[in-house]
Amino acid sequence: MICSDDDPPKRTKIGDLKWTFDDGDVLIRFPDSTLSFQVSSQILGLASPVFKRMFKKEGFMKDTMFKNRSRDKIVPLDLSEDSPRGMLVFCIILHHQYKDEPDLELLEDLKVLCEKYICTDSFKNHIKYWLDLINL
Repeated sequence: MICSDDDPPKRTKIGDLKWTFDDGDVLIRFPDSTLSFQVSSQILGLASPVFKRMFKKEGFMKDTMFKNRSRDKIVPLDLSEDSPRGMLVFCIILHHQYKDEPDLELLEDLKVLCEKYICTDSFKNHIKYWLDLINL
């Protein structure tokens, strides 16, 4: 799903069980949950050296990432060790679709994910905006 400025903001509570980036080639899944979302390996790989290495592994996404990318092939990715809600918002932010204000629990989840995936630079503008809201 791609939102325009005219669309109402999408809520990203865990109850929203599916989110899709139309050109995505990776389906992030959580085995203990019905939550799943389709994302772009190129966007994740550009934002995070960890994802870039992960997607370049031999056989992981053969003929998709950085090679002969096939739009017909959606590759599943199990991220069960990460917070489902945090990872959902993490991906939506990287795909420039997040419009909500986070709560403290979500901020903590995002902090952990940014450190784990080495991509704090990609979140600087959002963090500055959220801190400015707090200081009003």
